[in-house]
Amino acid sequence: MTNQTYGSQTSTFSSTPMPMGPAMQSEIPGIVNSCRIADKGTKQLLAVGDKSIFAFGAYAEPSLFSMFSFHFTEGSAKTAFSQTYSLVLTQATAEKFFGTAKNVVGKSIRVDNKNEYVVSGVIENIPATSTLRFDWVAPFAIWYNLNHSWAQSWGNNCLQTFVELKEGITAQAINRSISNMIKKEKRKLQLPLCYGL
Repeated sequence: MTNQTYGSQTSTFSSTPMPMGPAMQSEIPGIVNSCRIADKGTKQLLAVGDKSIFAFGAYAEPSLFSMFSFHFTEGSAKTAFSQTYSLVLTQATAEKFFGTAKNVVGKSIRVDNKNEYVVSGVIENIPATSTLRFDWVAPFAIWYNLNHSWAQSWGNNCLQTFVELKEGITAQAINRSISNMIKKEKRKLQLPLCYGL
């Protein structure tokens, strides 16, 4: 979690710098996988032909599907993000465009009246109790290509980072290592140390 102070107001966010995921995975023993997720919960306009809806989306790394238990009803976790402009839909979102028809994989959806995305998978609806909630998810590479110029810094907390630990490794031990890593990177940039883990 990040404590950020603006004027006299301090707010707490679950946001992390973009370089943190790969750095943790390569430098901290005990972390076997990481997944960065950006723009989680941002509404964007999806359109198929003359039918359009606003839906909550996210941009995530492919490790999303190996680290979390999303069940594919069409497509597969291994090929979901094999091309950049691809999109995985929840069943409810797919039905809004295609009804109960199967074989949705390969169909096109326009996002924000800009780019055509190809549906690469359909997953079961995400339970209301899940921390991760979205109507659709696309490759993190799309978000990265648009934002890498400003998001590269350890001073920009712009996304969420999840890690998978080796069996027997405690979160407390990893938290200490993460805290030390962040302090080191912040010192390099002479930034305030505003993290609490």
